Amino acid sequence: VANMAPWQRRLADMLRREGMSGTDGPFMRRLRTGLIAFEVAGSLVLLIGCGLMLRSVVNLVRTDLGYDTEHLVRVRIVLPGRTYPDAATLHGFYSRLSEHLAPQLNVPMSLGSSFPPFYENHKQPLEADGAGATGLSAGVLHVGAGHFDVLRIEVKNGRGFTNADRLGSEPVAVISETLARRLWPAGNALGQRIRTGERMIPDSPVGAWRTVVGVADATGDWIALLDHDD
Repeated sequence: VANMAPWQRRLADMLRREGMSGTDGPFMRRLRTGLIAFEVAGSLVLLIGCGLMLRSVVNLVRTDLGYDTEHLVRVRIVLPGRTYPDAATLHGFYSRLSEHLAPQLNVPMSLGSSFPPFYENHKQPLEADGAGATGLSAGVLHVGAGHFDVLRIEVKNGRGFTNADRLGSEPVAVISETLARRLWPAGNALGQRIRTGERMIPDSPVGAWRTVVGVADATGDWIALLDHDD
């Protein structure tokens, strides 16, 4: 400092004073304070949003979907069309397979094509006796006898499908509780007749009239048919 010129010492003193007091005016200090507050508020919003998202994921995992797939094994079987050209031959094969495997496995089993359970593939046109609404539609599921027992789905009213519902017997159906309330809000769905598009294509033509033999404890508008009926 002693070797500095007078003007250099004055400049250095002025820079030290300005550095200690700050060069920002009131406006800049308020702006800086506002930016810091905005960043803190934004961080809190992101933190809260992440917490809500994690809670939503946990709630989804814990949601009861109406069925239980724990400890289940799904196997796909593809049969040659030349050997099994129609529903009767396919049903005969699956019936023999079920009769052969059931005693050996000693566990509930079902043969069917719909998975995941109650997935509404294509909405199909729907007609129902005694239902005042028109222009109805519902998802159609093709399942096998024992389907509801395998997935531990409660049939609240009536029954599920059994081996007695063989090809050629009276056409029957099981519907969801949601659809039952929608079609017959003031009455019992059991014994009512219903028909819908039964093919796995959009807007399939309606099939035969079926008697509702069971109402399952599940949401969504769907109708379960025996797989051999397709």
